Amino acid sequence: MKLSIYYSESTDPSFNQAIEETLLKQANGNNIIAFLWQNQRSVNIGKDQNPWRVCKPKLLRSENINIVRRHTIGGAIYQDLTHTNIALIGPTHYLTQCIIKKILIGTFEPLKLDIAVSNNLECLVENKKNF
Repeated sequence: MKLSIYYSESTDPSFNQAIEETLLKQANGNNIIAFLWQNQRSVNIGKDQNPWRVCKPKLLRSENINIVRRHTIGGAIYQDLTHTNIALIGPTHYLTQCIIKKILIGTFEPLKLDIAVSNNLECLVENKKNF
């Protein structure tokens, strides 16, 4: 099993979503891909969500906050440059909670960040989600 780590220097949420989707489509059973990125202020919604039911599009537009649709399921998530997003792509039988924790900790090791990973697989610094 090989781990490849990609980091986007772009903060454009639509561009980063397109990269994630491309990596997902090109993934094969022999690799795990970790994709890291940060987005400008945006609300990311799941593929089946109605933006008028999960957020306030007029208010977001007035605040210059884009709505971006993910190709995966999930809830509406506000993101800005204080968030680091990590997508792990690979065979589900390899991506156990134990392996995911090792990948997350190893990803931040070169940055000299001593992180812990919660049972919800969120990265914590000093027991806080935001760092």
